[in-house]
Amino acid sequence: IFVLSSSIAGGIHYYYAGDKRMLVAAGLLFAILPYTFFVLMPVNRILLDPKNDRDSSYNRSLLEKWIKLHSVRTLIGLFASSTILY
Repeated sequence: IFVLSSSIAGGIHYYYAGDKRMLVAAGLLFAILPYTFFVLMPVNRILLDPKNDRDSSYNRSLLEKWIKLHSVRTLIGLFASSTILY
């Protein structure tokens, strides 16, 4: 909800003020949504599956993959914030 509302607010700000930084930031923030649903969520589903053996090496490798994927999502948000501040 935060990402969607921030993207909409950035788009509205661009529409009224013409600040291209806000349009870029809104686009970056909006990009987090499909990334989360199509890249991060499949790994989440496997990790949260009750049938998943939590102590397996496979689970550990999935968790390490999730950390890397989540880092990308965090960096996108950081880039969006720095775009606004620049």
